[in-house]
Amino acid sequence: MANAAPRSIVRDPWLWLAAFGIATLLGFAVAAQTWLSYEGLSRPPFWQARFLQPQLIPRYMWALLTPPLAIVLEHLYEQSKPWWRAVAIYGGVGIATIVVQAIATGFALGWWWSFPSLIPTSPAWHIVHQLRSRTVVGGLVFAPCTLPLWTSHG
Repeated sequence: MANAAPRSIVRDPWLWLAAFGIATLLGFAVAAQTWLSYEGLSRPPFWQARFLQPQLIPRYMWALLTPPLAIVLEHLYEQSKPWWRAVAIYGGVGIATIVVQAIATGFALGWWWSFPSLIPTSPAWHIVHQLRSRTVVGGLVFAPCTLPLWTSHG
């Protein structure tokens, strides 16, 4: 029993629940910050879908990327033993994940703004905006996703 294999983080249901819970909390926090920046009568109602949903969409894209990201990182962790190789691989996966999240968010926001039309409204603008303004946030989101792997195996 002492040599039992560590439990795979990918199969832990709390990971998925936590991903969407944290995404929701971050979405509400960003929405509250944006809402508080409005002045006087121009401030929209906080619970209005037109105001709240665009703040939640990018965070939910991160939550949707958590399962495949955890699977890839767990697989890479087992195969990248020298620390410098692991750092290089994780850096590459981090950059790729941030780009995928920006593209998915760009299309999701484009479709959201153009609903009920099937053609997204300016997804290129949303993608560029995500990459320009949210890349550091993406890195900060990506980094904690790797921590459970390092601590559970090492």
